[in-house]
Amino acid sequence: MRRYPGEVWFLPPDAQHGGDSKARRHVLLTTCEDAGDIGVFAYASTQPTEANFGAASLLVVPGASRYDHSGFSKPTYVYPGRLVPAVSEDFLRMVGRLIDEMPELRRLLRKALGFGTGTSLGQGSAAGSWRGRVVEIGAVLRQYIGYAHGVVLTEPEYSRQARYQVIVPIDDIRAFEPAADDLVITDAEWFRELDSEMPAALVAIADVQSVFHPAEIVGWTGVVVDDATIARIEAALAALFAL
Repeated sequence: MRRYPGEVWFLPPDAQHGGDSKARRHVLLTTCEDAGDIGVFAYASTQPTEANFGAASLLVVPGASRYDHSGFSKPTYVYPGRLVPAVSEDFLRMVGRLIDEMPELRRLLRKALGFGTGTSLGQGSAAGSWRGRVVEIGAVLRQYIGYAHGVVLTEPEYSRQARYQVIVPIDDIRAFEPAADDLVITDAEWFRELDSEMPAALVAIADVQSVFHPAEIVGWTGVVVDDATIARIEAALAALFAL
């Protein structure tokens, strides 16, 4: 049976490396199949920690909406900028669904992904932020997800806090077979700054996720993707999340 955005699921502690030591509710943001597929979730917490750092968040209060079957038992912050991918087989138990809250959650997801704000090299609001930078992923996480680099997409203000960064992994096209949602970039110079012999860059859209900056990002490679690449990534993510 297909799973749909807005569903609230428990994920196991090991659904993502470095996650909680206990199962926790998450909100599904993508449509996915019940076997052999990957769903992208928004992390949920009763604590306003990341909201206090300026992260986009939706406060879900039980009993406050017409459809009171969210599955949350306490006021809970849903963080669309803290994305957690999980394979279908790791979905433990569906406990509820957000319905009335979904238009606002989708709006906040667009904000968290920084749509239309440009990159750190531009003249817009992202100037000087981490957005658009290609970062090196730490060895432990790299072993877990299989990618060495990622493009930071986090909206500018929160990205400057260096907390949780939304990244789309990238790699040499020769290392991976592109999936249906992936982008293959051939007509750009930025990826050749990583490797002059790279014929094309694979941008793994379906593997979009958040990483904890202090522990899982080694540093900036010195490379920033161009505006055309950012526009293509944003369009692909809008399709993935049906925004």
